[in-house]
Amino acid sequence: MSVMYEELAAWWPLMSAVEDYAEEAAFFLPLLKDATQGGTASLLELGSGGGHLAAHMKDVFAATTLVEPANGMRAVSSA
Repeated sequence: MSVMYEELAAWWPLMSAVEDYAEEAAFFLPLLKDATQGGTASLLELGSGGGHLAAHMKDVFAATTLVEPANGMRAVSSA
């Protein structure tokens, strides 16, 4: 795993703010709703990094599950 995703993961919130993902979330939410015919029961995000994108979607979906292989990034997204 890359040094960035493990040893430097704690710095991620300083380099990339949750707010920086608002536009991306606004793009994907209508696509996800359309693909699920309006259903928003659950969301699975693979390779979720620091969880910044999911932070914008957690209020839309009843359940949100994040999968991140890097221990460092997973710790950041759980904080």
